[in-house]
Amino acid sequence: MWGNRLGWMIAGGMVLVMAILITIAFVLSNKRTSPTDFSRNEANFAEIALPYNPRLLLPEQKINGDAGEIYWRAITDYQKNLNDYERLASTFNMERAQGMEGVKAVIEAADYQKASLFNGRTEAAVGYGSRPGVTALHQIGAIVSRIGTEHARKKEFDEARKCLQASFVLGYHLYQQRLSRMQLSAGLGLMAQSAIVLKQIENVQGNKEAADRYDKFVADYQQYYKERIEPLERVITSIDPKVLARHVGDVFVLAEKSSERVWRVEAVLKLGMYKYYTNTPGDRRAARRMVRSLLNDPDPAIQTAALAANELTREQYRTIGSR
Repeated sequence: MWGNRLGWMIAGGMVLVMAILITIAFVLSNKRTSPTDFSRNEANFAEIALPYNPRLLLPEQKINGDAGEIYWRAITDYQKNLNDYERLASTFNMERAQGMEGVKAVIEAADYQKASLFNGRTEAAVGYGSRPGVTALHQIGAIVSRIGTEHARKKEFDEARKCLQASFVLGYHLYQQRLSRMQLSAGLGLMAQSAIVLKQIENVQGNKEAADRYDKFVADYQQYYKERIEPLERVITSIDPKVLARHVGDVFVLAEKSSERVWRVEAVLKLGMYKYYTNTPGDRRAARRMVRSLLNDPDPAIQTAALAANELTREQYRTIGSR
């Protein structure tokens, strides 16, 4: 009799232990990944602010108007003549470059005090994969900068300065109105690329004060990028599986609380990918909930990112890979 009772007690204990283990496993699998120390550093949630304000390096802009549509004229020309622009990027030809309507538009736009690049067109800068509008402006800006560099080599400094400043102005507008990491990177790259050559021109012409301003901008930008931008890029966009798994919780917090629109947008897009692959089922469910909740965010860029994330299909996700 006692043997049967002992057997039943042992069996009951085993069932209880199994039930506890199953419950623990269920809870853990449905829990959202916790943020790391990264999310306890307030600096990681601050708005991007370059140490040397690039606005101080803008040329005189005589026209009190908005160059947004002029820049869109450049985008349209790029899209219509994509092969010609790609050929210029690989095999530069000065005469052909100067004749491109998109190039002329970017130079013309530099005289305007404002430029609404993607107002009402956020999908041109926010989403998965390449953003044609940002790519077009980045590529044309690089060509304009190259034209300026060629003028500088020929000691045609007035023409060189005009082109390089136009490229810098475009970079400034992309940076100032940044909606996505791609747009931020394009803007910073154009400003730095143009500033380096402008510094050399000012040095050659004996304008040490102007040269020093460009030099300080580039040096401060490079340090700031390394210390304040690269760490955020690693957390959100790394393809290292260990980094991806570690910072899932931080991406959720960035999407909710970052003061910098770029990082919120990129975090929301990452959540769209979490719907299909991340640490736990709990993360996947939480990603779906948060994406849906942001469809009505007051920021149009966040709305656009949330819409793209919400509509991302499993098949599309597989073509994107790790972002």
